Amino acid sequence: MRIVIETTGELADLARARNAIDAMLAPRAVRVESPESIKARGVSTLALSPRTFNLLAQSEVLSVADLCRRTRADLLRIPNFGRGALNEVTAALAARGLCLASGTGGRDE
Repeated sequence: MRIVIETTGELADLARARNAIDAMLAPRAVRVESPESIKARGVSTLALSPRTFNLLAQSEVLSVADLCRRTRADLLRIPNFGRGALNEVTAALAARGLCLASGTGGRDE
């Protein structure tokens, strides 16, 4: 990066230039969302495929919190909701630090 500053040599100009450079070079604040704020959002914010989103909507899974309350077995009981959709959902939740509810055991849970 190249920064060119023209000044009159006055101390005030140099101070303003320094402040401008510091502001440009300062690390940007990274916004980290809490799991609660993510769960309050709709399932549409997970960027799922239209097919997976529609299957969840038809089963009245409308928020991320609704989804996190479901187990793998619950989702696999949704008609036409297969392992591909399940993998898509678990990956989208994992990317946000969330997961499905744990079941009481079994292969699909």
